[in-house]
This record gives sequence, structure tokens and C-alpha cells, in this order.
Amino acid sequence: MIVRIRGELAEIGSDHVVVFAGGVGYQLWVPRSVLAEAPEIGATVDLHVRQIIRENDIVLFGFATLDERRDFDALLTVSGLGPKTALALLSALGQERLRTAIAQKNADLLATAPGVGKKLAQRVCSELSESFQSLPTTTEGGG
Repeated sequence: MIVRIRGELAEIGSDHVVVFAGGVGYQLWVPRSVLAEAPEIGATVDLHVRQIIRENDIVLFGFATLDERRDFDALLTVSGLGPKTALALLSALGQERLRTAIAQKNADLLATAPGVGKKLAQRVCSELSESFQSLPTTTEGGG
């Protein structure tokens, strides 16, 4: 399983990056925070990775910090919430606002993310709020 990748940034898209490592180009779907902080093409990047394997597909998601990847993983435990929606939540709210919204059971804020309806937002709050209450809401030194 791929859990981390370090290599040359080869491409920056609207929702993904391509990293060349060991002679192979890897496409990683990333939250806006990674895109906003991406260095110039050709620079070295180091991303934490979650690899999702489906029937005919292998998809990689990249994160700047281990904590961000852990929050993504926590979102994936919610019934009916897939990786694209988890990424949409992280992209729309950012890690700090996402953690605060879940801890405070602010389903209305969660529902502002693309693909997240009121019912799913409420489910996220009910399934994760207890575990998110103990998490810091600042991401400094996150991994």
C-alpha cells in the first residue's frame, strides 16, 4: 500500500497533482489546501497518501499532513460517505473549520460542501462528533 510519496511535481490540475517518483507518474487527488501551497512545477513535494482500491480502479489521495489524511480516513468511516465527498469536505472547509464543524455538530456548515446534503451532514456529525471533540482545531505541526 502506498502511504507516502516524495518526488518531482510534474502537473497541477484543478483538483489533482501528478508526482514523478522512481520513474513513474502518480496522479493524486488533493484538497484545495495542497493546491494552494503547491510549489512550482519541477520542485520536490512530499505527500501523505491514502490509496483506495476498487474493482477496476486504484485511486490515490494526497495530503500535506498526516493529520489531514487521518481526518480523511475518519470521514470514510461514515456510512454513505465516499472518498470524493470526503475530499470535497476537506477542500470546501479546510481542516480546522471541518474539525470545528464536526465537533460542534454544525451540520449546516458541512452541508455547504459540494455533494453533501443535510442528511449526510447530520450523519457525519452524529458518527464523528465525539471523536472530533478531542482533536485540536489548529493544524500547526500536524504531521
